[in-house]
Amino acid sequence: MNATAYTLRALTNMHAGSGDTNYGIIDKEVQRDAITSFPIIHASSLKGAFRELFASKAPNGNEDDLVKAIFGDPNSDKTVSATHIGSHRFHEAQILALPVRSNFAPYFMATCPAILKELVKNIELFGISTTDIQEDFEGLKTLSEKNPTDKEPIIYTHADLPEGEAYIDDFVIKNTENALGKLRTWLGDDVAIFSNKDFGDICKRLPVIARNQLNNGISNNLWYEEIVPRRSMFYFFIETDDTNKFDKALSEQHQNRVQVGGNATVGYGLSKVEPLTVQATSVAM
Repeated sequence: MNATAYTLRALTNMHAGSGDTNYGIIDKEVQRDAITSFPIIHASSLKGAFRELFASKAPNGNEDDLVKAIFGDPNSDKTVSATHIGSHRFHEAQILALPVRSNFAPYFMATCPAILKELVKNIELFGISTTDIQEDFEGLKTLSEKNPTDKEPIIYTHADLPEGEAYIDDFVIKNTENALGKLRTWLGDDVAIFSNKDFGDICKRLPVIARNQLNNGISNNLWYEEIVPRRSMFYFFIETDDTNKFDKALSEQHQNRVQVGGNATVGYGLSKVEPLTVQATSVAM
């Protein structure tokens, strides 16, 4: 099996729904990791989003040979597993960083040591070559070893701190570090490393948006749904024992963009997907 790592950056707000409710204000919650409760995109949701995208370009709306080869042919002989399930295996997309507000920069990309350690471990586990990103991979390992204390995130920024107190989310800034070097191409210019506990608390306070169904100006159904905010960044892996047909089709036919989750008609879930290399990753929309 050969594996490729990818980043997925939300260009618009995303709601990959879990089907759960908290029996409080939130009627529709996002998918979360069963252990950490961090936002996640389940592999089935991710594979389904890509299959729908690739099928949309197929002739007459029918799935062509490329789609069936990558994602599987449900009408094939089930005893021939490679044909039935497809040649590519999709793994869940795990959160890498979330945007949080600040009083001296538009936003910071927030992450924590647990996330960075998991990324390092997964890159090594899947046997991803770090030859082209060696400097960045070493920088990633260095970041993962940071140990911010609760309520005191470590920040990396080029912005000038205000004369008064500087805030990111509800936290007062006390610890600043040198620039990130090439890692800023992955994470952006302004990054905050929170303690695992503080990042978990941030994830518990994801934005909630009110949605309404109107009939002749009268509300028929008001509900509240949780979202992963735009600019959030995930990473995932795809394995294949065949030639990687996914990369070329995604870039040439779809400009590395995919819609993930629900509410596509109101602009949710538009995302950019790129291989996890410093040369390819871009912070721009």
